[in-house]
Amino acid sequence: MFGYNVFIYCANNPVNLADPTGEFVITTTLICVLVGAAVCGTAGGIFGNHRANKAGATGWNKVGYIAGWAAGGAAVGGLIGWGVGAAATAIGTAATAGSSGTLGTVIYNTWQQAEQSLRNGLDAVSKTFRTTAELGNRVVDAFNTQTGVIAEAKYGYACRTEFILNQIAKDAWLLANNASVKAIEWHFYISQLTGKGGPSDPLLQELFRAGIKVIFH
Repeated sequence: MFGYNVFIYCANNPVNLADPTGEFVITTTLICVLVGAAVCGTAGGIFGNHRANKAGATGWNKVGYIAGWAAGGAAVGGLIGWGVGAAATAIGTAATAGSSGTLGTVIYNTWQQAEQSLRNGLDAVSKTFRTTAELGNRVVDAFNTQTGVIAEAKYGYACRTEFILNQIAKDAWLLANNASVKAIEWHFYISQLTGKGGPSDPLLQELFRAGIKVIFH
């Protein structure tokens, strides 16, 4: 059970899991094992054919050369793929350490309610920050002057749009250049109207790269 939200993507773990059809998830490690086995198995079969021709093998003897080298290559490729997949999973797990919660436990009627709830919970106020002339000002939903935490409320399903990318760029600039900003959090809420919420996978990756903590409600 991953919560009450029926729109959860990849069991709330889009970094380490894939969902090509929307019906089931595939681990990163399994993908790497299959790809490694296929690539190295094919290479092994080609090399086996070369060895068979060099040895003058024909018929079933030649088939044996090809099958043996293909099987060996697939086994080696699978092991290599497993190692790569395990490493990728470890990296992804470290990246998702910046997220917390299970989407779907809190649902509001409007985005205004979500923003006000966020300000109330953090004892914060809305604030406008200056960034650069190119980026423009950043109006944040909530800022706690005591902790230095900026919080952004996202209501409904959010995608990697130009507007949101601009917000992320401003937040990254503030983290790097504004001494009063100690951390930035983006909070995601489900829309009661659509029943959907949370970031798309590309957006989630952008947030992680910018050093922004992701919290699901």
